[in-house]
Amino acid sequence: MFEPAKAKFVIGSIDNPSLEVQAQFNPKELQIDQPIKWSEHESFAAQNLTTKPVEFGGVGCETTKVELLFDDVEAKPARRGIKDAIEKLKRLARPQTSDELKGVWPLRPHYCVASWGDSQPRFDCVIESVSVKYTYFASEGQPLRAIVTLGLKSGRRPVGSEVAYSRGFQNKRMKDATSNEESIINTDRAKNDRVTLKYRPAK
Repeated sequence: MFEPAKAKFVIGSIDNPSLEVQAQFNPKELQIDQPIKWSEHESFAAQNLTTKPVEFGGVGCETTKVELLFDDVEAKPARRGIKDAIEKLKRLARPQTSDELKGVWPLRPHYCVASWGDSQPRFDCVIESVSVKYTYFASEGQPLRAIVTLGLKSGRRPVGSEVAYSRGFQNKRMKDATSNEESIINTDRAKNDRVTLKYRPAK
């Protein structure tokens, strides 16, 4: 017997918690990759050895590709929404406006968080790529089905560091910049707290 999914994949913005997209259909698979950096020791690089001494260079950020299907083939015209969902995903990946970032420079895309029920931990990330493949159209040319592939890279918003960069870039007075930095840092922490609570798995 078919049972509908009890939890849907959701990706939303840390910067703007009201901006989020819920999957119409959950991904059919999920692969998370994490690079481990090793390099050959310089002293042995030129030697023709099958096994050489290697040096550990650190652990890279986790990456994943999430494939989401949006289908409005059976939906009534008034309830068709794949265009809006895809536009929101693109908005998450595009640099924000100066009004949205409120003084942070340079302008950048959203820091995001992805969540999928209780069994998967939340994934703090940025969107590295968005690929949209339209596979079905109405007779008048309106897209009714699309596969969206998101390239995600793990990463968290660096609290306060953007403000410090902006301060140097804009050459503000130290007193005003310090006050502004404290204000934005407190705002950042409040936003992170709200998003953490919002995406925390239910107990």
